[in-house]
Amino acid sequence: MDKGSPEYKDAVREYARTLGLDPDKEPQYLWIVEEALTAPVPEDWEQGESDDGTIYYFNVNTEESVWEHPMDKHYSAMINTKRAEDKAAAASKNSTAATFNSAPKSTPVKSAVVEEFDMEDLDEPKPFKASIKASTTTVTKPVGFGKDSQSWLLDDDDDDLDVPSLSKATTVLPKPSVVNSIKKTCDATKAGASVVMVSKPSPTSTITPVPATPPFQPRPSLSVTTAGSSSSTSATSQNSGQGDKIEKLEKQVDALTGEVLQLKKEREAAEKAERVAKAALNKEIDTLQRGKEQAEVEAKESNYLRMKVIELKAKVAALEAKSKHGDGEPTKAASSAVTAELTAKTQELGVKCIEFDATCKELAAKEHEMTQLQAKLGHLQADHERVMAKKDHEWALKVKEHSIEVEDLKEQLLMRQATNITLQHSTGELDRLKKKCTDQEEEMRVVHANLQAQTATIADLRASLEAKDKVMTMQMDSEVKKRIALDADLRLARDQVSDLERRHDENERTTLHLTRENHDLELRLQRVGDELQRTKGLLDDAGTRAKAMEDSERKAAEEKRLAERELKSTQDSLQSALQDLDDAQNMVKRQQEQHVHAQSKMQLDMEELRRDKERGSVQTIEVQALKKEIESLNIDIARLRDVKATVDFDMRNLKQAMSLESSQLMQCKAQLEEFVRKDFMEKQRFDLLSNEKGAVEKKVMALEAQLQTMRSEHRTETDKYLYRMRELESLNARYEYDMSRAEEKFVTAEKWRLKEMGRVEQRDADILDLKEEVGRLKARNIDGENHHIINELRTTSKVLESQVKELKLQLHDEETAKRQLEKHWTMEMEQVKAQLAGQIPQLAAAATQRYQSSVSSKLFNVGVYC
Repeated sequence: MDKGSPEYKDAVREYARTLGLDPDKEPQYLWIVEEALTAPVPEDWEQGESDDGTIYYFNVNTEESVWEHPMDKHYSAMINTKRAEDKAAAASKNSTAATFNSAPKSTPVKSAVVEEFDMEDLDEPKPFKASIKASTTTVTKPVGFGKDSQSWLLDDDDDDLDVPSLSKATTVLPKPSVVNSIKKTCDATKAGASVVMVSKPSPTSTITPVPATPPFQPRPSLSVTTAGSSSSTSATSQNSGQGDKIEKLEKQVDALTGEVLQLKKEREAAEKAERVAKAALNKEIDTLQRGKEQAEVEAKESNYLRMKVIELKAKVAALEAKSKHGDGEPTKAASSAVTAELTAKTQELGVKCIEFDATCKELAAKEHEMTQLQAKLGHLQADHERVMAKKDHEWALKVKEHSIEVEDLKEQLLMRQATNITLQHSTGELDRLKKKCTDQEEEMRVVHANLQAQTATIADLRASLEAKDKVMTMQMDSEVKKRIALDADLRLARDQVSDLERRHDENERTTLHLTRENHDLELRLQRVGDELQRTKGLLDDAGTRAKAMEDSERKAAEEKRLAERELKSTQDSLQSALQDLDDAQNMVKRQQEQHVHAQSKMQLDMEELRRDKERGSVQTIEVQALKKEIESLNIDIARLRDVKATVDFDMRNLKQAMSLESSQLMQCKAQLEEFVRKDFMEKQRFDLLSNEKGAVEKKVMALEAQLQTMRSEHRTETDKYLYRMRELESLNARYEYDMSRAEEKFVTAEKWRLKEMGRVEQRDADILDLKEEVGRLKARNIDGENHHIINELRTTSKVLESQVKELKLQLHDEETAKRQLEKHWTMEMEQVKAQLAGQIPQLAAAATQRYQSSVSSKLFNVGVYC
């Protein structure tokens, strides 16, 4: 039965009410109701029907009978558990939202705050809401496979047959090996694709804020948590899990094809048994015809004997007349003896003639019964041929549907193989990204080694400076006056540096604000992508409804137009969000350029101040500068140790460290320029990595959406296949019922044949006795004939012979007609097979074309999304 029909929707809604579910208030659990509606009867249970037509279920082991389906309790408990899980998820979500809203707001700090995101948060599937399709339909009564007396709604193709279906047959045991195996294999995929509301945790920052410090004081190191390796491992594990799921689906498809082949073999065996039954029936008809012919021959012989008896009677009368007119006494004595014998024989013949008449009457009654039985047999054969023609037509249609289903399964398998290839490609890209990350880490180690070498050189300089300090203390007294003036200049320079730092902090705040705006825009973009996926799902549902419901094409077209409008609107919103994202990125770039310009200005000012200080007091300033350089280098080393997880924050820290080193150390200017150049290259690499990461994430999201759609399609296909298997099992049960009825008829016919054979043997014995008497009478040379009786008997024999010829001609015509029908049926089957063989390449080409169009459309959607 079509799942888009209103009868099916009404049945689902009514059955949901029987399970304790309101379909209008809780439509997200209707998929459980549909699964319960098509659920098979367990192995220990059988389905029966009472005298008034109501269906009940009987347990073979415990001898328990119930009116409800045995699986109703299981599915009602499943609905209750789903309700409890959804309530708990909603409560936890509300509690987390309340705690997030009630948390104290942190005061803005001057340093950057880096947030940690894991790849598992991006790769986890979005919560899928069940479609509310059956919310406007009306309710009549629960239907299903054996649920109540209205199960004809799901089996409307077999209304013309009077043979009970599988749901009504109590003598035939169910075959759970086919449906239960499919049910067990589908439970894993359905459990994986079940509707679960997942509360996504809000990202929290894992870096402690850096307090603002003056330019000549050391800053504390930052604690950064690494997440790159965990994200890559989670992505690879998820890809491997998807590969395992696809392999499981392929195994299920192979199992289904094997079961379909087994069903074909069973059908061929049933057809072979039916042919054998037909042959046996024809043999029985031939034997009955032979018995009829033999009975007719025996009737002719009995008529001939009767005629001979009458002739003998006439001869006896003539002999009595001669004896009366004769003269001699010996002749009288002989005649009296002969007459006595003849009277005895005539009496015996009279008795046998009476018995013969009775047997003739019985033969006539049997001939009448034979004609009636032959007429009934002809009607039954005609009905059987009509039923077989109808079943063959239905089987041809079902073979076509099955071939279409097999082609759809092949298409799904090809699509899953393509998804496998794309996932393998994505895993290769992730491996390349890992290699790049390892290369960057090695470069960071080299930089760290260089910094350690610099610290060693600085320590040597510090030792030399301490030696020089002892010498310079003697000269400090003479330069006190100059130092006071230089202190005033230094205060002015410090004020200028503090102003520059304030500007730098303001620039950092603006960059933080822009990064937050960029994050908000990314979230908006992700929401728009989710809306786009929902609209895609709506489009797919609309397409399936348009294929399944030919009567409601206008409604489906209107829904498709609405979905296209929604898709256009979502695409427009996506484009606007992308444009906003580009604008925000441009603003960030401008702010970064301003920041670099301000840093360059600050560097120039610091260089000028440094020159002024060196002119005033070179030695004292060098000591202070070296101390500050050591402190700043220690800070930079601590930062470089912590910066591995987030490359963006690492680059900013390197920029700040390089700017401080260039302003404080004129001697390491060449090295600082090299560091700046490396910083720029690392930034470019990080941008490329971030772009690649975004592309890979988008691809993974698209693949997740495809996998969810494939799961839903696979679920619908398995439901269709289960329904199809139920229909085939019902047909098989009907065929078995027909075979049992035919066997019963054959048994009754065999009993009747044995009975008739006994009667014919008895009649043959009587006829042999009569033949012996006729032979004795012939030995006595009794002559004379009754021509009138002979002529009547001859005419009757001729009439009977003409009737026998007509019956033979009719039987011959029937046999020829049967042969022609069998030839016509075989020719039609060969034509159907040839048509199916010719349609297979066309269907394969259509499937490949459909797959190419779907892949091109998905690639186009991915390009639009990117």
